[in-house]
Amino acid sequence: MAPGYACLGMGLVEDKLWKSCPLKPSEWCRYIGDIWGLWPHGNEAFISFVGILNNLYPDELEYTYEFDFNTINFLDIRIQRSKEGFLSTGLFVKPTFKNLYLRYDSYHSMSTLDNIAYGQALRIKSFCSDERDVHRNLTDLHNNLSERSYPSSKSAIWDSEKERLVLIQLANEYTSTYISQGVELYGFVVYGLKHIRIG
Repeated sequence: MAPGYACLGMGLVEDKLWKSCPLKPSEWCRYIGDIWGLWPHGNEAFISFVGILNNLYPDELEYTYEFDFNTINFLDIRIQRSKEGFLSTGLFVKPTFKNLYLRYDSYHSMSTLDNIAYGQALRIKSFCSDERDVHRNLTDLHNNLSERSYPSSKSAIWDSEKERLVLIQLANEYTSTYISQGVELYGFVVYGLKHIRIG
């Protein structure tokens, strides 16, 4: 029930926000309380937008933001921009991560336990655009699962052989990995709003 109530509440916030703002993000995507968007109107207008957002329900909600010129973390994904303007994606692990996967010696079905390793491996392969990043994260996952009594012989991690491009199906208009110079992007995340300036 809680996600449903959170979505209803955020819907009310959005309705009130769009009526209050003279300038709006060019993109606004929300997953419950996590928001990602693009802001094309410059720094001052962005800070004004955050002020309007924070004044909608000042006793209940507070949005913070951080500036970053090259990286946005949204949910479990890190989006980075290279010096050349190319975007890459990787796995974002929150600082509060505790490696609390189900223990392999717990009383759960084998299919559940094996699918934890396999599902996490597919997640890494679909999020990480660089093969070195995939290998590093799979090694970390293998070590984390070993700490939770997962046997190495059950390495569904390394069996996740699907090609990355099969795992992610992108619409044609989103397949370009190059962003032209001089564009400002702002990404909104759960604990605030992140800024990427390209150019």
